[in-house]
Amino acid sequence: MKAQTLHKHILRLAVFLVLLNLVSCSTKKNTGLRRAYHNLTCHYNVWWNGDVSLAEGMQSLRQSAKDNYNKVLPVYNYGTKQDAQSLNPKMDRAIKKASIAIQRHSMSFGGKEYVKWIDDSYMMMGKAHFIKQDYTSARRVFDYVAKDYTESPIHYEAYLWLAQTYIQTERFEKAEATLNLLYSLKEKEELPKEVLREMPLVYADFFIAPENYDAAYPYLERGLELGNNKDMITRVEFILGQINQLEGDLDMATTYYRSVIKRNPDYRMAFEARISMAECYDEGSGDSKYVNKVLLKMAKDGRNKEFLDQIYYALAKVALKDENDTLGISYLRKSVSVSRSDNYQKATSAITLADLFFDEGDYALSQAYYDTAAAVLPKDFPDYDAIKGKASVLSELVVQVQTIDEQDSLQRLAALDTTTLYAMIDGIIEKYKLEKERAAAEAEDLAEEGVQFVNMGGGPSSNPSLGGGKWYFYNPAALSYGYSEFIKKWGSRKLEDNWRLTDKRMVMQDYDRGAQAENDTASVADTALAKGAASTDPENRNYYLVNIPRTESQLQASTEKIIEAYNKLGYLYLEELKDTVNATETYYKFLEKYPENKYRLQSWYALYKIYNEKGNE
Repeated sequence: MKAQTLHKHILRLAVFLVLLNLVSCSTKKNTGLRRAYHNLTCHYNVWWNGDVSLAEGMQSLRQSAKDNYNKVLPVYNYGTKQDAQSLNPKMDRAIKKASIAIQRHSMSFGGKEYVKWIDDSYMMMGKAHFIKQDYTSARRVFDYVAKDYTESPIHYEAYLWLAQTYIQTERFEKAEATLNLLYSLKEKEELPKEVLREMPLVYADFFIAPENYDAAYPYLERGLELGNNKDMITRVEFILGQINQLEGDLDMATTYYRSVIKRNPDYRMAFEARISMAECYDEGSGDSKYVNKVLLKMAKDGRNKEFLDQIYYALAKVALKDENDTLGISYLRKSVSVSRSDNYQKATSAITLADLFFDEGDYALSQAYYDTAAAVLPKDFPDYDAIKGKASVLSELVVQVQTIDEQDSLQRLAALDTTTLYAMIDGIIEKYKLEKERAAAEAEDLAEEGVQFVNMGGGPSSNPSLGGGKWYFYNPAALSYGYSEFIKKWGSRKLEDNWRLTDKRMVMQDYDRGAQAENDTASVADTALAKGAASTDPENRNYYLVNIPRTESQLQASTEKIIEAYNKLGYLYLEELKDTVNATETYYKFLEKYPENKYRLQSWYALYKIYNEKGNE
């Protein structure tokens, strides 16, 4: 009997608790019990989990987002689209939790929200959209919070994030209006400390984005005065160092960089600060020997292997400041050659080299390095379109120069008697055979070295990792070593006969530089060509005879190529490169060699323009 009574009491209590829970879950009536229930449940069951997910995602972003130290850093780095996509699961979870909190727990009566975690849920949702780089959704959320929660301090934070959203989307007028509105509120109302601390830094970011560094500077200094977390202070000091360096205040820049290093930042920022300090060396007030010593020591540090391109670039800048162009060019070449993963630095070094050669009038080398830069040029690189255009012009110029040289050489060869021409070709073939034999001997020596490596066991070896008892060509480590040694010596070469020579036929032109035309014996060579046709064998004479113009029509076609090339070359010098010296020389040479050419009127007019602009009547 007692057991039955107890069972009835438990059942009644359970029903009561269920009913109480159902009543409390309702958001339709504004009672103290319901407010307490929804505040508690919204906070710990929903919002807290979403906030943890958001915090974890932002921490991951801080670790994955890479800074481009070739430019003035932004105050806030929110990474690339790819970085954002990797965080989608965590951000989506935060958005989902925010949506659940708003839908299930919001208690709004008479325009007032009685669950204090609802506005926080909206902010969490906005930030998650922002980190995902879904800026349209983020803007809508922040704008809603800023305008609908004016009684809560959170609407100031919403304005701050709204301004950052406009900055990220480069809507600078909107960003400025939002920041100015927030500043006007500061004059009338008391803003939260977090907003007051962050506001100067957001202002600084607003000015850094369009590269208005002078305007950003005082806000960065104000940001330091108000204090912030350690990492942000270190970052702001680095940015101040960059701006001072850009403006030529090298002493102040050095002071900031030194402060950054003392704050023990992450390895990359410490490295960049040291590199920047070296670049701040002033030839009039510094000791280049000490700077070079520091940089060369950094180059020997194995941890800096992936940054060697930057170190060599810094060494080059020091050498160029000391007016040692030869050494500077040498370091720049090294910077380009060792650069593997940093396309921004590779492009910077290549363009610096290209500009040096361009200023010296060495357009062929300038084109080669502009071409290297153009191949890796990031789209956000300064003057991207201008550099691409200049590379294109120089490429076209080099083509015209090569056409003139090649056709001139072929015509000189065509004028040689058969005996001289064949003797020249036979000499090239003999040289090719010697190169081939030497290559075979080197390959044999390399194979023997590989066998030695694998047979040396535990004894002394310059490369003990090549051991293992396998034949050289079955040993991946030995093959890798041999390949790297080959690339180090020869660079990247196509797998073909006579691979040491980039253009086998053009070797003939080197033999012919001083040759004088003797008797026209074209028929003999023409007969040889007719019998043997064009050959793909570098040990066959016809391989070299195929491009030589032997008939009247072939000579005329060759001459036409030269005339077209001279006309284009003069135009490129004058109109595209504004190089009147080379343009004048080209037009005079053109008119001297081909006085009746079809472009003679254009050439005379071009010369007239050059002299007229110089005032030489």
